[in-house]
Amino acid sequence: MAAELIDVGGTRIFVDIQGAESAPLLLFIHGGPGQGCYDFMQAQGSRRARSLRVIGVDQRGALRSDPLPAEPALTMALLVSDYEDLRRQLGLTDWAILGPLIRRRHRPCLRQQSAAFREPGDLRLSLLGR
Repeated sequence: MAAELIDVGGTRIFVDIQGAESAPLLLFIHGGPGQGCYDFMQAQGSRRARSLRVIGVDQRGALRSDPLPAEPALTMALLVSDYEDLRRQLGLTDWAILGPLIRRRHRPCLRQQSAAFREPGDLRLSLLGR
C-alpha cells in the first residue's frame, strides 16, 4: 500500500504508508487545522522508511481526506477513534506517534482510548537516522 483513501468512522481519510511491513511502526500526526501529512511525507517519509514503517494520515477534513461534515463535531476523542479504527483495519497491534504539538494534545486521550499507544523512545535512534 502506498497511498489511498480508507473508510474510517463514517468518512474517508487519506493514508500514506512507506517502509517495510516488518519495520517498527511510526504514525505521523500533523498539526492543524487542515495541514495534512503531505509536507512531512515528502520531506521525511522515504528517508525514515529506510528503518521504519511510516504512516502519514490526513486527519478527517484535512487536505486529501473527505471534507468535514456539519456533524459530528471534531474532537480529540473523534480523531483518536479514527486512528484506532485505522490501526485495527491495518491489522497493527501498536505504533509510536510523532507530531510536535498535536501529540501533546492527543496524548491524554490516546492513553485513555488506546492500549496500542506507546512513546517513541525505543525508536529514537531510528528517528535520528542511525
